[in-house]
Amino acid sequence: MSNDIGKYQVNDAQQRVCKILGALAGHELEGLSQVQIAEMIGSTSGRVHHDLRNMASQQMVEKMDSNRWRLGPPFVRIALDFQSAMNRMFVRAEEIKQRYAHN
Repeated sequence: MSNDIGKYQVNDAQQRVCKILGALAGHELEGLSQVQIAEMIGSTSGRVHHDLRNMASQQMVEKMDSNRWRLGPPFVRIALDFQSAMNRMFVRAEEIKQRYAHN
């Protein structure tokens, strides 16, 4: 089912995918069980199962050997790329600060 928000349609399945990604963030090492994810996002285990399988087909999430789920490599790479960009920005800012510092 979809809810009308202004002129845009909000799709429940797409909203669940976004919520699942948010729930998994920060659990890359230990992962979360399907039931934990369902509880965290306020959905049923069956719907989450279906969503996780579809998300896994696109490498958005991956199932661990422990049967728990975590974010897939593309999302972790995004986080690492962001961290690298921030580090470069801080280095550049420090270079500028040193240039204008009083000796």
